[in-house]
Amino acid sequence: MGVDINEDPKLQNYLFEVSAINGLLEYLSQTQKIKLEHINNIRIYNVSKYMTLDITARKNLELTERMSDKSKKGTLLWVLDKTATSMGGRLIRKWINEPLLDVDEINERLNAVKELKQNPMFRDDIREALKCVYDIERLVGKISYGNSNARDMVSLKNSLKQLPGIKELLKTTKSDLLQALYSQLDTCEDIYERIEKAIVDEPPITIKEGGIIKLGYNEQVDEYKKAGAEGKQWLLELEIKEKELTGIKNLKIGFNKIFGYFIEVTKSNLGNVPDRFVRKQTLANCERYITEELNEIESKILGAEEKVVDLEYKLFIELRDEIARNLKRLQQSSNVVSVLDVLGSFRGCCRGYGIFFSRNDD
Repeated sequence: MGVDINEDPKLQNYLFEVSAINGLLEYLSQTQKIKLEHINNIRIYNVSKYMTLDITARKNLELTERMSDKSKKGTLLWVLDKTATSMGGRLIRKWINEPLLDVDEINERLNAVKELKQNPMFRDDIREALKCVYDIERLVGKISYGNSNARDMVSLKNSLKQLPGIKELLKTTKSDLLQALYSQLDTCEDIYERIEKAIVDEPPITIKEGGIIKLGYNEQVDEYKKAGAEGKQWLLELEIKEKELTGIKNLKIGFNKIFGYFIEVTKSNLGNVPDRFVRKQTLANCERYITEELNEIESKILGAEEKVVDLEYKLFIELRDEIARNLKRLQQSSNVVSVLDVLGSFRGCCRGYGIFFSRNDD
């Protein structure tokens, strides 16, 4: 992985920057021992694009933390941050620390905020949708690193569920920035549908103990789960059958992790035990036996339980890898949601703090 200067003629003007980027990527690859597919968009930071603020100025202006106690309360960030998502919260901090100098970009943001201000119903609908969006940016990172679990997938699914509605709302906007967000927003409905079909709504934390794949997603999983579910009925029917055949009314079928399934007979009924019963364990008050039929049932039940866990884990990894191949799409949607969230936050603070992000014609 690296940046090739031959891919874009413009990169010929940034030889030192490209060398530094490639060195950093190589360092990350060698030291972190993880895939770096999530790093797929590298931009050259242009200092002339943003207002230069040294660390002393940042502290004195109390942009993001107070000088006295390092807290957020009372800072510019505290005033402006009405974001609904974690992604928006990180972006608004970045924007405050990097004030724009480009007049066109500033006016783009202002026009978007103005439109949000003048359309409260649209703004409220957007905000309600954003409240249901989890941290897609962080979820994408976990998927890329290969350490996401089924609950992360459900959180991603629930977030993606909101995107078609958000895009539909943006469709009617007029400002250039909001229209650009509409064009850039990938609703990722195919990813949503894959997760919806595969993962149960309330999966366990771990992905190695089963219980994460929905019925109907994989035929083999369905068969194994059916065997596990019907196993109890099989055992009950066998117990009733053996009681009738042997005449031992208190005969019962039990299970423990060491010996597996067994037929337990008390000492007083040992005379009625048929030859086909094979002794498995002797206790003080009873004997435990196994039969050929019980062995077959045990093999089906325990075999199905082990196989379904392994198969569910395999299917989950396949799904995670498939989603990982769509990281760029998810990151783009995450960025759109972040920007929209911050613009809505600026509008939210305009009521009480009109001096921020407003113009005379607003």
